Amino acid sequence: MRRSMFSGTEEQEHSTLECASAFTRCVRHFISYFAFTLVAACGSGGGGSGGANATTMPSMVISPITMNLYPVDAEPNNPPRLFILVTAVGSQSVRLPLAFDTGSAGITLNALAIFPSSMVTPSGFVFSSGQTSITYNGITVTDQQGTRSYGGSSGRTEIGNLAFATVTFGDSTSSLITQVMPVFLYFSIIENATQQPAAAQTQDGWFGVNDAPNAIKIGTATPPFPACSSTSSGSCWVSSILKYVNYGSGINVGFLLNPLQVQNCDITTDGSCKPSAALTVGLTKALESGFSIASLPCPPLGYTGPSDINGYPVCQEYVPDTTIMADGSPGGSYTSSVIFDTGTAYFIFNVPTGSSFPSSIAAGTAFQVATPSGFVYSAPVGTDLFAVNIGQGNATTAGSVVGLGYFKTNSLIIDFANELQGWK
Repeated sequence: MRRSMFSGTEEQEHSTLECASAFTRCVRHFISYFAFTLVAACGSGGGGSGGANATTMPSMVISPITMNLYPVDAEPNNPPRLFILVTAVGSQSVRLPLAFDTGSAGITLNALAIFPSSMVTPSGFVFSSGQTSITYNGITVTDQQGTRSYGGSSGRTEIGNLAFATVTFGDSTSSLITQVMPVFLYFSIIENATQQPAAAQTQDGWFGVNDAPNAIKIGTATPPFPACSSTSSGSCWVSSILKYVNYGSGINVGFLLNPLQVQNCDITTDGSCKPSAALTVGLTKALESGFSIASLPCPPLGYTGPSDINGYPVCQEYVPDTTIMADGSPGGSYTSSVIFDTGTAYFIFNVPTGSSFPSSIAAGTAFQVATPSGFVYSAPVGTDLFAVNIGQGNATTAGSVVGLGYFKTNSLIIDFANELQGWK
């Protein structure tokens, strides 16, 4: 059974607005407009450099706002990535290029780029005897040390502490400030395969925007976990950073990502990378028009945490009942769950045991991905963003991944409040 499109505090606000007088509605919208305009005016410097905003009052999105991403081709320490800039954490001015990731939720930040060395080192945060938290420029760091893992067995694990702060993201064109939210402040990274320290990376964390809950693992606790909060203890769940932005009446909570092209540049150098106005935060019926829409399972299958985090339902990041075909042949196909993931620079087809799907696909051969809503994406197997890895017998433990190549030509929306994902 479908939930109401409003939940928690959002439903209460909607009810209040419906019952309010015309005068009250005008006052509310004026305040929202003022807050939004103030944030835009106080955005960071061009290309992402700049100081902290004059205020850390959360933004209000009263109409869809277009924001810049920075698509960057492969570098020595990174595969191709989409970057978004974080320009303040709390009131602390920073310039942190984060990987914009539709394949995860929550935000991780490089603590070594935020705090002085007297407070944090590659070995961890420095707490005085008896201290359980540290406050620094509007950031509260708890003594709860944990991990965030990315990329499976061949990926990396960040080691850090659960913290709480507002986050300012965007650039001089447009920027937004979140509510105070859980952030993961890491101070070291290890390779999952070897458990050894990882090589340096260009990005300073992950900016996860999908609809699923992701866990900050603290200690040896097993699910169910609570949502991360100032009163939670041990492992806890985080959700999309975009669920911690305030939205006005009439705006669907979610985002649109339009096509963009990667470029050769250095994201660590101001002015090196050209922005792409590909991200829209906040949705309307007009923006969602023309998309092929599918409902997401909410909450995710097998999930035992809270059904809502910060007032919005948590849903499955993988789209079930998606069919993948080799060269359009019905005999060479299989059906599984699929994630559309900007954080993966290639395609991963995890094929169930017994499927007639081939163990390899020749370069130049087309493959198709058909969602349950009837949308079909087709692309030729190739190199770089269109490389395809095929894992036989893996579908029982892992879904398939449609990687960054999709986003060169196609769009994606995720509507958090209405539990929808769409493609065109």
